[in-house]
Amino acid sequence: MGTINIFRTTAVLLAVVTCSSSVEDKAHWRKIALDDITRKLYHTPNTRVAKNVVLMIGDGMGISTVTSARILKGQLKGKAGEETFLNFEKFPYTGLSKVYSQDYQVPDSAATASAMMTGVKTNSRCMGVDGLAMPGECRNLTERRLNGMGHWANDAGKSTGFVTTSRVTHATPAAMYAVTTNRDWEDDRSVPKNTGSPYCTDIAWQLIHNNSHMNVIMGGGSANFVPTTASDPVTLRSGRRLDDTNLIEVWKNDKIQRNANYSKAYNAKQLEDIDPANTQYLLGLFASSHMAYELDRNKEPEGEPSLADMTRKAIQVLSNNDNGFFLMVEGARIDHGHHETKAKKALYDTLAFEEAVQVVMDTTREEETLIIVTADHSHVLTINGYPHRGNGILGKERWPIGGHIQHVFKLLLLKLLFQNKDSTFSFFIGKT
Repeated sequence: MGTINIFRTTAVLLAVVTCSSSVEDKAHWRKIALDDITRKLYHTPNTRVAKNVVLMIGDGMGISTVTSARILKGQLKGKAGEETFLNFEKFPYTGLSKVYSQDYQVPDSAATASAMMTGVKTNSRCMGVDGLAMPGECRNLTERRLNGMGHWANDAGKSTGFVTTSRVTHATPAAMYAVTTNRDWEDDRSVPKNTGSPYCTDIAWQLIHNNSHMNVIMGGGSANFVPTTASDPVTLRSGRRLDDTNLIEVWKNDKIQRNANYSKAYNAKQLEDIDPANTQYLLGLFASSHMAYELDRNKEPEGEPSLADMTRKAIQVLSNNDNGFFLMVEGARIDHGHHETKAKKALYDTLAFEEAVQVVMDTTREEETLIIVTADHSHVLTINGYPHRGNGILGKERWPIGGHIQHVFKLLLLKLLFQNKDSTFSFFIGKT
């Protein structure tokens, strides 16, 4: 592995340097500028090689999402909001990423996550292959396949794992371990029959059979691992697989055969009760499909753990390895909230993601851990009009149009310019 010389950093973010004060005169703003410049000038770069790497991806968490979440965070504490910072906005290194896939101006999570993991752009819907692999085709996958950060960390003797609020077979987490030309091939019923290639295996199968070294796997999507002839351990309903294979049992039997300590969890209480000191491998599946939005999450012991809870337990398990670890953390449902035009859910999931960032900061040593906070792509969220400072970010604002006053939501999803689902020219107000 190459050396990594930066330690606390973020990407795809631009911080706004403001703070609250009772008197915001010229001295107030000049002090802010001076303090910021002084902090930059006296910052000492950490030139050590990183022992641990934590890649934290806020799916769909673009500039407008970060801005809105920052304001919401402040307003939830009774402040105006605009002067607030998200914790990762205070990291010493900040930048922007230019994201596009090999075939699309606007990429999807599969291609972007694959590019982050491997350093090689690919076609949209593809993961773990270069751009010469065509979407939906199984030919020449052995020649087109790529290794990435998870593989490199394992080769270096480090522990590896990921946590996500999506299905563990969904695009972003799957880019860490899968080789596929279709992100939707999450279970065997989704893969076309008679492809003529042994390499078109489903993503869940690849996770269990091809990545037995992975120490931590946590998220949703339990149904993709269980056959229709067996019960999903989360819902007790039938699973989705048609091959009569229970991949959870395959995972467990592999650990038994290797005489390795392992733990499984299907709810928050079971996860909390796991002893990380005696756990080499951890499988946590907390929903049959995606996990709940933070606003909807069952916070009782039998409910789902938070992203912060999963992140904390993952670090505790991975820290058993003296050689260090690589961990990927995804706030997946930020993206889903935007796709569904549910701004409130997307923003609260952004704040839940920020809590996971804080867990990483609190449970790792800055001298030896590289933390990267980024987004894989932005989204269609727009902050509309000229709202007054301190106005509720999820409320309404009065603003003049042609001499008239109209009520509009401050957060809008504009299909007129940025569309996800159809070509209808419309002006759509974000739902909460």
